[in-house]
Amino acid sequence: MTSLPAGDQITATDLNRTFPQRIKSAIEGRPQHVSRNNRPAVIIISAAQYAENVIERGALAGGERRKTLTEAKNAMGQIIQDVRELRCAVLLTKRGALVAAAVPAERFNP
Repeated sequence: MTSLPAGDQITATDLNRTFPQRIKSAIEGRPQHVSRNNRPAVIIISAAQYAENVIERGALAGGERRKTLTEAKNAMGQIIQDVRELRCAVLLTKRGALVAAAVPAERFNP
């Protein structure tokens, strides 16, 4: 099973306030554990960590959706809600290349 390195525990509000730095941290390999209502909701991980997890455990039942980083910055609340409710992965891209992914927290904390 995939084990993630230690990352940062943040709230959805913190993510919105410090979006560029949080995404950069995730891309560099420090997962961002986003909580909502004091419960783990979503983990933002690097593209490499996402690919490794898909190889080991298979694709998420809810499928995948793509958003550019610009789109994500303006809709992070909706992305977190979609990931939680639909159990999907939201792939974040920059200039067409996958850079990070938002996945349900339980995917890494069974």
